Amino acid sequence: MKKIFLLLGAALFSSTLYAFDLSVETPGIQVSSVPGAKISEHAFIRVQRPDRPVDGIVALNEQKELVFRPEPGKSSGKIGVLLQLPAKVSRVKITFEMKGVNFFVSRKMKEFNRFMFYIGGVNLMLRGNAYGLRNYDVDRKTYVHAVDFNNNVWKTVTIDMFCGAKPVYSLNDKKNIIQRGQCEWINRLIFYCDFVNAADDTALYIRNLKVELPED
Repeated sequence: MKKIFLLLGAALFSSTLYAFDLSVETPGIQVSSVPGAKISEHAFIRVQRPDRPVDGIVALNEQKELVFRPEPGKSSGKIGVLLQLPAKVSRVKITFEMKGVNFFVSRKMKEFNRFMFYIGGVNLMLRGNAYGLRNYDVDRKTYVHAVDFNNNVWKTVTIDMFCGAKPVYSLNDKKNIIQRGQCEWINRLIFYCDFVNAADDTALYIRNLKVELPED
C-alpha cells in the first residue's frame, strides 16, 4: 500500500496519474501451478477465480517483462489471473507492449493459442492462428481484426476507455468502439491464456504496462 501512495504521489508531481506502472514492480514469480514454486513476496497478480485453478506460470522477469507460459515440459495450460487497481475508476488509459514467442501458427491450424484481455466491457483476443489482436464487435457479435502481430515482434497496444451510459473505447487508431455490456466503474484487469500444443519456449510477454487515469 505504501508503494501505491508513493507511486501516485510521484505521478501527480509529474502531472500524470498512474494507477499501475509495471516498471516499478519487483521481479519474481507471481502465480504458478508448479509444486513448491516460491511466489514473490511482492506479487501483484492474483488468481482470477478460486474455482478455476491456474495451470501454468506468470512471472515478472529481470527485464520487467510479465511472462505467461505453460509449466516446464507441458504443451498446454490455462491461466486466468487479474491485476487489481488501487481504486474504482470510470476512465482509464492503458498502454503496453506485447509479443508472442512461438505463439502463432499457420492460419489453417484448428488448434491454437489464445490470449484474452478484459477490462470493463473491453474484450480483446490474441489468436494464435490469426496473427493479430482482435476486438469484440458488438453489432457483428464476433471478434474482428485490429492490430497486426507476428512471432517475436513487440507491438504497442493503447486502450482509452470510458464507463457510463454509453461506454466506448479506442484501440490504437480504432475509435469509438462500443463495449460489450455496460460498466459503471472498473477496478481490475483480467488476463486469460489458453496454451495449446505449445513448444518449450512458447510464451506471451508484456512490458511497459501502465494504467493511466486521465484528467479529461
